[in-house]
Amino acid sequence: MQIRTATSADLAAVVQIEAECFPAAEAATELSLARRLALYPNHFWVLMDGKQLAQSLLGPKILSQNRPSFSGFSVL
Repeated sequence: MQIRTATSADLAAVVQIEAECFPAAEAATELSLARRLALYPNHFWVLMDGKQLAQSLLGPKILSQNRPSFSGFSVL
């Protein structure tokens, strides 16, 4: 298994994991996930099992210097 930062090529798999892990009312949309990936590329990771994306994680985004905020954890 390998952990790496996500790329735009991972978006479809991340959207699928999001839809499988959260009710429709709570799941992030494809547009929202694409924006997060664009805004926080160094904080968006994926776990690869061979060539298959197995898990995604959006790490902390800093709201201020003293208060990190964690969001977007999805597990297949």
